Amino acid sequence: MWRNYLSAALRNLSRNRLYAALNIVGLAIGLAAGIFAGLYVREELSYERSIPGHENIYRVSMTRQTPGTAAAPFSTAYHRVAEWLESDFPEIQAIGRFWTVRKAVRNGEIEAQQPVAFADPDFFRVFALPTIAGELSTALSTPDSIVLTRQAARKYFGEDAPIGKTLELDRKEVMRVTAVIEDLPSNTHLNFTAIASNTRLLQELSPLPEFNVRKFEAHTYFRLNPATPIQSLHERMASLVDRHQKFPPGIQLQVDVLPIADIHLKSQAQFPLKPPGDLKTVYAIAAIGVLIIVIAGINFVNLMTSRASQRAVEVGVRKVAGTSRRDLMLQFIGESLIYVTLAMLVAIAAVELLMPHFNALLDHSPSDASAAAIRFEYWRDPMLALTLLAALLSIGLAAGFYPAMVMSAFRPINTVKANTIRGGGSFKVRQLLVVLQFGVLVLLILATAVIHRQTQFALHEGLRIDRDQVVLVSFRDPKTRQGFQEALREVAGIEAVTSSHTAPTNLGTIQLNAELSGGAQAALQSTAVDFNFHEFYGLRPLAGRLFSRERGTDAVPANVQEAAQLALIVNEAAVRALGVATPEAAVGQTLKIKEWSPNLQYQIVGVIPDFPVDSMRVAVQPTVYFVDQSRLILISARLGGHAIPETLARINQLWQRIGEPRPIESQFLDDYYESLYTGVRQQARLFNSFTVIALIIASLGLFGLSVFAAQQRTKEVGIRKAMGAGTREIMALLLWQFTRPVLIATLLALPLGAWLMQRWLDGFAQRASLDAWLLLAAGAVALLIGTLTVAAHVYFVARWRPVVALRDE
Repeated sequence: MWRNYLSAALRNLSRNRLYAALNIVGLAIGLAAGIFAGLYVREELSYERSIPGHENIYRVSMTRQTPGTAAAPFSTAYHRVAEWLESDFPEIQAIGRFWTVRKAVRNGEIEAQQPVAFADPDFFRVFALPTIAGELSTALSTPDSIVLTRQAARKYFGEDAPIGKTLELDRKEVMRVTAVIEDLPSNTHLNFTAIASNTRLLQELSPLPEFNVRKFEAHTYFRLNPATPIQSLHERMASLVDRHQKFPPGIQLQVDVLPIADIHLKSQAQFPLKPPGDLKTVYAIAAIGVLIIVIAGINFVNLMTSRASQRAVEVGVRKVAGTSRRDLMLQFIGESLIYVTLAMLVAIAAVELLMPHFNALLDHSPSDASAAAIRFEYWRDPMLALTLLAALLSIGLAAGFYPAMVMSAFRPINTVKANTIRGGGSFKVRQLLVVLQFGVLVLLILATAVIHRQTQFALHEGLRIDRDQVVLVSFRDPKTRQGFQEALREVAGIEAVTSSHTAPTNLGTIQLNAELSGGAQAALQSTAVDFNFHEFYGLRPLAGRLFSRERGTDAVPANVQEAAQLALIVNEAAVRALGVATPEAAVGQTLKIKEWSPNLQYQIVGVIPDFPVDSMRVAVQPTVYFVDQSRLILISARLGGHAIPETLARINQLWQRIGEPRPIESQFLDDYYESLYTGVRQQARLFNSFTVIALIIASLGLFGLSVFAAQQRTKEVGIRKAMGAGTREIMALLLWQFTRPVLIATLLALPLGAWLMQRWLDGFAQRASLDAWLLLAAGAVALLIGTLTVAAHVYFVARWRPVVALRDE
C-alpha cells in the first residue's frame, strides 16, 4: 500500500511539473528566509554565551546626574569603584578593569594603529577565555606583558604562539607576549585583539585630578560567587560612592550592575565597546521569519487544493475500491511531507550558498582567520539539526492537513461521474489567506521605506554640519599638531583646516557644573576648539558671534592668572538647560564653572544650532565651546573635490616629514557617521531582503488563487463571452476579484504599520517625519504588485473562445 501511495505521489509530482516547481520553490524560499531569520535571532540572543561562567559575570557602570538634567548612563565607571567593590563585597570572586587606548603597535616593519586594552592582572580570572599558548593566570602580572588574540599573533609574528617575543607600543614601550587567546566570536561585546598590563597606565593616571575623564573610562567587570544572588548586592551598592568618595556638590553618581548577557540588547549606556543591538528588531525579525514561513505554507495549501480537481478520478476510484478516508489523509499528508522534504533540501542548499552574502549583509567577516562570521554548520550542531528536522515535520504535517481533509472528503459518486471536484476548499478561505500574505507584505514595504528614510535623514538632513570631504588626523602632542597644521594649509588640494580637542562626533563624557549669574544651574559638556572651528563646519550663530583671533578674550591665555574673562559659545541645548528663554537672551550672560579656574569669568558670546555628535538615538547634549590651543589634538582638513588620492598621499608625506614618530591615524568624517548607523543599516538590509522574499511568496500565492478561480469560473466566462462581453469587461471582472483581497490587506495593514513605525521612530532623539505619502506609496506598491501578478493570466482567460469554455464544462 505504501509503495502504491509513494508511486502515486511521484507520478502526480511528475505530471504537474509547473505546480510542483511553484510549490517546492515557494516553500524553499520561505524556509530559507526562516532559517536566515533564525540564525540572526540566535546570534543576537546568544551574546556572551560562549564565555565560560558568563551567568556569574557582571559589568559595573555608572549613571551621572546633576540637578535639572536627565540621568546619563555610561558603560564605564570611576576607576576606584573596583577597589571599593573588592573591599566591601567578599562575595565577589574576582574583579578586573581595562581602559581602551589607541596605540601604534609595531614588530619590525609591520606597524598598525589599533585599540589596545590595558587591563588589571585579575582580568582573566573574570574572563576565562580559551587559551592557545601561555598561562592566563599570570599573563598580566608584569608591567611589560601583553596578550594577543590568534589573529593579532599571526598579523604581527606570522605564528600562533609567539610567547616571549616583543612588540613596541608607540615606538617607545616594549611589551613581551605572555599568552595568546582564541579570537573573540562575533556574539560578544568585547572587541579587543591585544590586552596589555595596565601598570604603567595607572601610574600616568595617578597625578590627574580625581574628576578627570580618564579616571571615569574604566570598563569594569566582576565574577560573583554562584551561590550569591545579585539582588543581595544591589541595596548595599546604592551608597557605595557616598561611603568612599566625595565629588563636587550637585553631581550624583550611582553604580549600576548588569549581567554581561544583557549588555548587547538591554543596555542603553553611552560609549559602549560595540554598538548595541535592538531587542525590538530581534523580535521583529523573528516574527517576520515566522510569518514568511506561514505565508509560504499558505501558498502550499492554496496550490495543493487548487489542483485537487485533477485528482478527482483517483480519489473516487480509491474510495470505491474500499480505501478509507483515514488512508487517503495519510496518503496526502505523506505527499505533503515529500514536497516539504524537497523544499527543505533546496532551502538548506540555498542557505549554504548564500551564507557569505548573509554575513556581508550583517557586516560580519567571513574570513577563516576569524570566528566573526555566523556559521550554518548543522552537521556539527545537534540542536540546529534537530530544529530543522522538527520544522520539516511540523510544517509538513500542518501544511498537508488541510489539503488532505479537503481531498479525502470527496464523494465517490460525484467525482467518478463528473470527473471533477467542486470546491477544492473554500474560496473565501483562500482570499483570507491572500489578505494575510499581502498584509505582511505591506508592513514590510512600509518598514523598509521608513528605515531607509530615517537612515538618509540621519546621514544628511539631520546632521546640520558640512562634512563633505573632511579628513580627521589625530595627534598625541598638541605642539606637534600646531606645526603640522600650519604646514597642512600649504598642501595642494586642501581647502580649509581647523582643529579641536575631539571630533565633532564626540564631545567627551565629563559634565561641568555651570551657574548663571542669576542663579540657574546646568550640567554642560565642554570641548576645546580652534578659532575657525564653527565656520569650518558651516555652523552659523543663531545669536551673537563666533570666535575671532582679533579679540584678546576669545582664547585661554598662556598665563591664566592674568586673565579676567574668557569667551564661550554654547548650543541651543545649553540655552534650554540654563533656563534662558531665547538664544538672544543668552548672549552676554556670565557663567561660573566650578571645575575651571576661579580667576576667570566666562561670558557667552554666541549660540549655535544643535547638531548630533552621536547616533540620533542620543539626544543632543548641552555643550559649551572654548578656545584653548594647548588642548587641540585633532585636525580637520577639508579636501578639494578633485585628486583626492593625490591629496591624501601629500598628507602622508607631510606626516612622515614633520609628524609624530608613529603611523598617521586618519579617518574621513563620513566614515565615522556611517559607522554610527551600522545597526540601522543592517536592519534596512534585512528588511529589504525579507520584503523581496515576501513579495515573491505573496505573488506566487496570488497566482495560485487566480489559477484556481479561473478554473472555477470557466463556464461563467464562456457564457459572458457568448452574451457579448468583451475582453476588457472580463478582465475588469476578474482583476477586481483578484485585487480585492490585496486592497483589503492594504487598508488593514497601513494603520498597524503606521503605529509600529511611529514607535520605532520614537527611539530616535532626532527623526524624520512619518508622512502620509509614505503610507500611500506602500499601499500603491502592494496593489501594483498584486495587479501585475495576475494580469497576464487574467488576459489569457479573458480571451478564451466561448465554445472552448462551454465545451470544457
